[in-house]
Amino acid sequence: MSGRAEDMLQHTRSTTIHDPSTLDGYVMTKREPTGALNAGADRGRLFINDAQTGVMAWWSMGRWGNLAAREAVIAKATTMTLADFRAWYDRQEDPFGEAEDEDEDGQSR
Repeated sequence: MSGRAEDMLQHTRSTTIHDPSTLDGYVMTKREPTGALNAGADRGRLFINDAQTGVMAWWSMGRWGNLAAREAVIAKATTMTLADFRAWYDRQEDPFGEAEDEDEDGQSR
């Protein structure tokens, strides 16, 4: 492996990431990433992908009924590594914010 390739593997956080990401460079998206089974079609979940390969590293099993709760989870995830996020997420009683449902525009139903 060339020195340049080794450097790229050492630095997983892309400097061109536009989507929110964890501290160790995993990108968070609201749609299933390109190359996945339901690419671009599966909405309402949160997907975390490796920034370099696009491989999914984590995804929410449920769907968010409360978009504000999903945005709060994304904001929290940007402050920690993927491993720390997984541990934090597993401790949450209501990570999907099911207390109040909202539609895609953020309006209460």
